[in-house]
Amino acid sequence: SNPLNLFVLVMVYHKGGRNLQVLANRGRLFESFSWELMSHEQKWHRDDYSVDAKIELFARLAYDMQKQGIGTTFDLGSAQNALPKQVLKMGEPVPVDSAAVFRFGRGASILDPVTLPDVRFYHHLLQEYFAARELLKRFSTGEDLSAFWKTPRTKEEMPAAEVSEWDALPEPPATGWEVTTILACGLSQDAQKLIEAIRLHNPELAGRCLDEAGIEC
Repeated sequence: SNPLNLFVLVMVYHKGGRNLQVLANRGRLFESFSWELMSHEQKWHRDDYSVDAKIELFARLAYDMQKQGIGTTFDLGSAQNALPKQVLKMGEPVPVDSAAVFRFGRGASILDPVTLPDVRFYHHLLQEYFAARELLKRFSTGEDLSAFWKTPRTKEEMPAAEVSEWDALPEPPATGWEVTTILACGLSQDAQKLIEAIRLHNPELAGRCLDEAGIEC
């Protein structure tokens, strides 16, 4: 139902990614897809940052965007502030040149050139994938991420809805982190630990992770 998902699936398969566990896992699919895009652009883009370093930079940017809301476009200043001031190269700190990072991202089709000088990911699913990487990193350090998973579940907690006495209540409002969390589960080396943390606050989302993340538990 999503053209980008289909395109990513076909591209990864065509490039030799025929492992069924990868093809069934959207997190791993987007990992392979984004690595292919960035590795190709890296051949033509000379700077001080490896592909791995750029992935971490885009993860920080996407995470901050995701915190602001769905479909976020950052003005240039906000995008620059979302990036760390430096990255490590061969164990040594190297200052981050935001202009070079954004130029690379647009060349690799990670960022959308249409929004210049503002910064936006080429597709919201790419933003959610990179945000998932940062979410997973923060979870591994013990950061409390429960605010991204908590939703109203009881009648008393639900926002007012214009329904008659016998009508069913609408679905609980989404947090905007559902797809990002599912992708993070697919990327996790210990998905069960992450799913258990989610289950404490959002059993439905935990179930979706088991069903949709493409993992074996």
